[in-house]
Amino acid sequence: MIVTKSQPQTEAMKLQVYDLWKSYGEHSVVQGVNFTLNPGEIIGLLGPNGAGKTTTVAMLYGTVKPSRGFVQLGEYQIQAQGKDARTFMGIVTQEDNLDPDFSVIENLIFFAHHYRITGKAARERAGELLAQVGLSDYARNPIDELSGGMKRRLVLARALINHPKIVFLDEPTTGLDPDARQDFWRLVSQLKQSGCGILLTTHYMDEAQRLLRYLLGGRFIHSCSVSLVKMLGQRICNGFFGWGKKLPGLKSRGFQAIVL
Repeated sequence: MIVTKSQPQTEAMKLQVYDLWKSYGEHSVVQGVNFTLNPGEIIGLLGPNGAGKTTTVAMLYGTVKPSRGFVQLGEYQIQAQGKDARTFMGIVTQEDNLDPDFSVIENLIFFAHHYRITGKAARERAGELLAQVGLSDYARNPIDELSGGMKRRLVLARALINHPKIVFLDEPTTGLDPDARQDFWRLVSQLKQSGCGILLTTHYMDEAQRLLRYLLGGRFIHSCSVSLVKMLGQRICNGFFGWGKKLPGLKSRGFQAIVL
């Protein structure tokens, strides 16, 4: 089971997003996103390529500057104090970007150094995480010997090296077979139960059933407690992949668009 180290003032480490916009020239990629991510909560962003999912994650993590609005993690304002805030964050990007020159455990140990976790502490933390994601038997193996699912689990372990309070998962199961996706989801569920706040992006409809909030064409949409897919069935594909043309219908069936 995934365990994260308790830290003082856990309740204060919530992620708050205020009127977040990102434009490139006259094209607005993200439009007026507002939400709060609390410890132990999962928020999902769903949409087609170009809907602003990855751009939103990058702004939340502090690697892309918003055109308007700001992001707050606890006492840290991300755009001004991103380096300090990222000590409480973890991220799984769409690319595995593991170092093929290092073994499985060496990838974790090396990454731990970025957070000033070194020596015995780094080795112990790496070992703990490999056990939690089921890769202990592969600790000394080269990266190239891992399957796609194993690599994704290793990237998740790497994102947890610093005991983060918030984790971003950008399309974490893309390209995985159904069994590997289920394994990854089990780990995400354990992470949530440990009290970590999770924001993830996905375009899989079955994964959407597990989520409570969605991104539609750059605008933030949130659902009621009824399963999105059960409510809309195939119409969700038309709604999300039709760039918001079904927005009035979504509103009438329990959705609210937050547009500022």
